[in-house]
Amino acid sequence: MRGLSTRIVLILLLAAGLAGATELFGPRAMAMGGAQVALVEDGTCAYWNPAAFGRRDIIFGADPVWGFGVKDGITEQMNRFRSYYDGADDLPMDPTEIQNYIEDFQGALEDFNEPGVGVIGNMHAGFAAQIGPVAVSWVDMTKLEIGPWVDTYTARLISTTYLDSFAEITALYGAGLLTTAEYNRLASQGWRTIEGDGIGLEDDNGSVVNATGFAQHDLAVTYAHSFELKRDNFIAIGASAKFIYGQRYDNQIPFNVEEALTTGPNWLFENILNVGASATGYGFSMDLGVQGFVGDFFHFGVMGRNIIPLEIAWDDDSPATQLDPQVRIGVSFEPFSGFNIALDLDALETDYTVTVYDPNAGETREITVDRVRDLSFGVEWNLAEIFSVRAGINTNYNSVIEDQADANFLACFGFGLHVGEIFHFDLGVMTNTFSSGENNNHLGGSVAVGFVL
Repeated sequence: MRGLSTRIVLILLLAAGLAGATELFGPRAMAMGGAQVALVEDGTCAYWNPAAFGRRDIIFGADPVWGFGVKDGITEQMNRFRSYYDGADDLPMDPTEIQNYIEDFQGALEDFNEPGVGVIGNMHAGFAAQIGPVAVSWVDMTKLEIGPWVDTYTARLISTTYLDSFAEITALYGAGLLTTAEYNRLASQGWRTIEGDGIGLEDDNGSVVNATGFAQHDLAVTYAHSFELKRDNFIAIGASAKFIYGQRYDNQIPFNVEEALTTGPNWLFENILNVGASATGYGFSMDLGVQGFVGDFFHFGVMGRNIIPLEIAWDDDSPATQLDPQVRIGVSFEPFSGFNIALDLDALETDYTVTVYDPNAGETREITVDRVRDLSFGVEWNLAEIFSVRAGINTNYNSVIEDQADANFLACFGFGLHVGEIFHFDLGVMTNTFSSGENNNHLGGSVAVGFVL
């Protein structure tokens, strides 16, 4: 059975080699675990809190940003599967015992077709330019889910040079994985497969790699204004009118094993990374924000994203996608000058969904796998107004209050470099991996360079 196992493991490792993650837009946000609603003051306020444009007393500013995140949701299943894979070296010759092994092996394969098994990749990019109280911005959030659908009909996973044992063939037939015609054909061939006999991987294996996802491009115009209270205290309000351009990805790529194993990484680039959008669409919405600094140490902020519950209409006549509203509250304390302790919390829950391919129906469908309410905690220490050191934690608040919610604690780090009040460079990273071989790994990074006049 080793040939069968090796083939399947290669299929799954290829899918696992592709690279989903928490959407922390911008390096300062990523370094502080997403605690930004009360503190944000650079161009990423187009995403975190439009009111922050009002606190920037500048003539002109520009802030480009880029980042990524990946979540590995297949390693844990791969590790469970390896218990069957490794057991293929010492199979008994008794057909009944082999049949039991095959049934367990097939069940382990079927687990790969469960929702959430795969790899999710996020990419964010953006640009904001501000002139006085008016800003224009572009924010792109792209999410691509890569996951296998494994053909669990074991006879289609057989190498044409593999089967050469009466016991193994009888076990497959007893498990219902070979038809009577296939069984008789193998008997007439001396209990072995031969090339071109119609039994085996090269002929009719139905495994596919699913590449599904969504890209949302927000093109916004923001107006914000700050009201001074006393001394350095202020309260700012802002509103963004957004045109939203959406791209939906829905691709099922037949897994050509021979080609993939022969060309290696080139197969990934040609078949996965170059997938095109299956549909495009557009919509409109609005964001609102409030941000303030009162007393000598207290910052606060409230942000409402997509507060008008509109939808994205697609050009392929498929059902429109509803834009979920998000309300996020943030507070920050500054116990001494230059040192901030910040906390953000989503006020509304959202469904975390994954897209799966149903080969029997020949269509994809979304399945809710978790309820998400983001919780962010971060600290920042500004040294001489030149160098900033940042750290934070991000998790799903539901995991704190509900046992069934997915608990992923992301550790976040980063720094910033400022040249006066004109130029800044920021870098942030996040991970939940502190030793090799951990399951459900997260990894992300973000960088930004900006200037103001």
